[in-house]
Amino acid sequence: MSYIHFIGGEKGGVGKSLVARVLAPSILLIGASRSRVSTPTNRTARYCASMRIFAAPAVLDRHDSRDPIIEHALEDPQRRILVDLAAQTQQSLGKWLDDADVIGLAQEHGLTLTWWHVMDAGRDSVDLLRQWLDQFGGRVKLVVA
Repeated sequence: MSYIHFIGGEKGGVGKSLVARVLAPSILLIGASRSRVSTPTNRTARYCASMRIFAAPAVLDRHDSRDPIIEHALEDPQRRILVDLAAQTQQSLGKWLDDADVIGLAQEHGLTLTWWHVMDAGRDSVDLLRQWLDQFGGRVKLVVA
């Protein structure tokens, strides 16, 4: 079974990239030759290179630019993919998950999707988590950091 971990949360500066760098070795080294990190941030890409974890840049501004994430997961049933998302991508990513029926496709092919919601204690972060739960609660695994 392939695993896709999305490290997100709308706010900037809450530690999404730090969480991605901390999680990368433990999540990905289980199957290092079959793992990949998709990242819009250079810091995470440099860190992964130093750990000898494959990292590829990902520009996730359009639906079709996100499709390779699913394609990589389907290529190898043991692949682990970590996607380090930029701030303010939750809405467009959610639209992609719904429009492309990514959750249905994941269920059909045995892919596990996990959303790591990185937040601070501010009201904005709590409201954004509530929005995520309203849209995807129970359909995608959730970890709150």
